[in-house]
Amino acid sequence: MNFVEITEWLKSTIPGIIILGAIGSIAGTFILWFTIKLFKELFRLLNLFMNRFVGEKLAKLFISYMRVYFKARAIFYQLTTKKSKLQLQILYQKTLADRNLIIIIAFIMLLITSLVFIFTGTTYPKTSVSLVALTIIFVHDSIFMAHWVRKMSYHFYGREEDIAKNTYADEDAVLLG
Repeated sequence: MNFVEITEWLKSTIPGIIILGAIGSIAGTFILWFTIKLFKELFRLLNLFMNRFVGEKLAKLFISYMRVYFKARAIFYQLTTKKSKLQLQILYQKTLADRNLIIIIAFIMLLITSLVFIFTGTTYPKTSVSLVALTIIFVHDSIFMAHWVRKMSYHFYGREEDIAKNTYADEDAVLLG
């Protein structure tokens, strides 16, 4: 029997159809088993990556935001008696929060733009141009905000010996490190 006769027998007779169905079921079961094993391993590696790298970064980001919050609260309580400096300190804390938010958005936009170019190339030119423009805007804003935060930080903390006498002279001063 040659190949053509065997395929004709498998397609035209009832035992041939049963054999083809059994072989297909076994092959399908093997493919499903292999796919499940592959996806379990991929999800395990992805979970390991997310926990090890992204989880640590998110924890550090959360801790830094909590430090900023407690410092802002302490400064607010310190300056409630000093009404003239309170508005500047609130502006400084708002600028710090805006800088952090804009840097995060710029990073996310850069990541999204990179992924769009990796997966689609230049297939969608309007989307690509829009994403590049938004990325440039947010990177520019993050550089601008970092510059102003540095200037304001110098104003508040660059002359600490002069300010320390006046700022921490109260009994209610709260110091957080």
